[in-house]
Amino acid sequence: MNQKGLKTNRDPWLAVNLSFFFAGIGQIYALRLLRGYFFILGEIIPLFLGVLLVWSPKGNIFLALAFFLFTAVIHIWSLFDAYR
Repeated sequence: MNQKGLKTNRDPWLAVNLSFFFAGIGQIYALRLLRGYFFILGEIIPLFLGVLLVWSPKGNIFLALAFFLFTAVIHIWSLFDAYR
């Protein structure tokens, strides 16, 4: 059952595989839209900031690596959440 009490036949492993390609897609497939959008933004924003810091002449490479690490954590968290 989803959040609204509707019975759905969603395959959890398909949700995991979709989230593997991009965080949040599996949650959207499982009809948890708000969580899906959270994971999508949680991956896009730090990834963009990390790339911006790497390519900026005055960018901080250690801060960029922290953003990339945060993106990896969000991505892995998305995989576990998609299965649930």
